[in-house]
Amino acid sequence: AAKFDSIVAYSGIEEFIDKSWSGGVAPADTLPCFWKTEFSYTPKQWETIGLITTGLTSGQVWLNGHNLGSTPQAVPLYMPECWLKGGANELVVFAAKGLEAVESATGKELWSHPWKTGYDVNAADPLVIGDKVLISSGYDKGAALLSATGTACKVEWENKNLASQFSSPVAVGSVFYGISGNVGKGELCCIDQATGGVRWSHKETGFGSFMLADGKLIILSEKGTLSIAEASPEAYHELWNQKVLDGVCWTMPTLCNGLIYCRNDKGRLVCLALSGN
Repeated sequence: AAKFDSIVAYSGIEEFIDKSWSGGVAPADTLPCFWKTEFSYTPKQWETIGLITTGLTSGQVWLNGHNLGSTPQAVPLYMPECWLKGGANELVVFAAKGLEAVESATGKELWSHPWKTGYDVNAADPLVIGDKVLISSGYDKGAALLSATGTACKVEWENKNLASQFSSPVAVGSVFYGISGNVGKGELCCIDQATGGVRWSHKETGFGSFMLADGKLIILSEKGTLSIAEASPEAYHELWNQKVLDGVCWTMPTLCNGLIYCRNDKGRLVCLALSGN
């Protein structure tokens, strides 16, 4: 079984001082592992805060709704103090074997759904829409839409039309948008929420990452081409397209105050100003 060992405070990379932790034992590796717990923190209590885990398979960690990254093994996972709250703090892990829903107050399991993927990778965030949850993974796994009712869940549909290796899908109206495929080969897809069928796909975007803003899809291909398209369920309608970076681009573009920021694997950052058109 996988155990959350401790919250630690440390002043140097080789000096870890164990601190109190209210956690427990997560499900065994043969079970789904989407686990939530809480721990208490007093502002300025520790100089630097990290999380040590042992035995967890690869997955994603969230602290109070902020994504910290993948579960660590040998070293603590740094937790920025600006994301910590005085009093109770919530920690959630979506690990490699599946999805589990728990009561936020008690940690009691409500329902679970197995979701085994190639290389034990579930990098894209689950997408919650009302009482439904979309999960999607790459490596030829695909996607599933689950509906939850209290202590049970059922599969509405499951197929390989949307296989999100790491860029998380978004929901707009009656459809999902996402990048399906793996590094080196992918396409932007529009998926019907009710059936899981493909409304349209656009291979020219290739593999990469994207975000949604003001009814527009802002897409950065892994080869450094930035595109802006209407979030339309009818067809792919491109508004603008330009190569902005060389190298490998896997980081999602960021929009802030009318500026789009894009970064490549070498750390080169470009900033583009949006016009009124």
